[in-house]
Amino acid sequence: MIFVLRSVPVRFFIFAASLSFGYSIDRISFDNGTSIEVQVLEQNKSFVRYLDSNGKTNTLYKNEIKKLELGANLDKFYDAAMEETDPDAKINYLVKSTQRFPNERYNFTALIELYLSRGKLPQAGALLTNAALSNPAFDPLYTLYLFRTGEPAKAAAFLSTLALSNRNPKEASEIEILRSWV
Repeated sequence: MIFVLRSVPVRFFIFAASLSFGYSIDRISFDNGTSIEVQVLEQNKSFVRYLDSNGKTNTLYKNEIKKLELGANLDKFYDAAMEETDPDAKINYLVKSTQRFPNERYNFTALIELYLSRGKLPQAGALLTNAALSNPAFDPLYTLYLFRTGEPAKAAAFLSTLALSNRNPKEASEIEILRSWV
């Protein structure tokens, strides 16, 4: 039996894989306010050659482009924070990361942990009580915050309300460890 498959450029699969597996996505913005997400293949002083979401290679002259953002989906602030050794600079990078990627958890977690370790309890508390962070994944950090602010009874009461059944194993383990402290 012979199967005939429609011809699809290999470049399309490379672009699709880059979207699925977390590779860099580049963004081209235009004067009219629109933008496209692409994978830049090549650029020089005059033009940008890119792969679009349909797997087609296109070329734009630089005078047609308002802004070219390479690695638009990558959190460069977080990466810089992880390389930084100065805690204050690390905090600045993490704050920028949370502003640029406000729907991510990894950057808020790192910032809250750093605030707690540096004794910056008001800043940690502000992030933990923020309605945008009402995510059960932050429960262990909130419990640590309560301990650090001298409220162990409140931490114990909070821990007693937490169910473990709907949590990933790491969160459940963290909660069990915190419960052993009480």
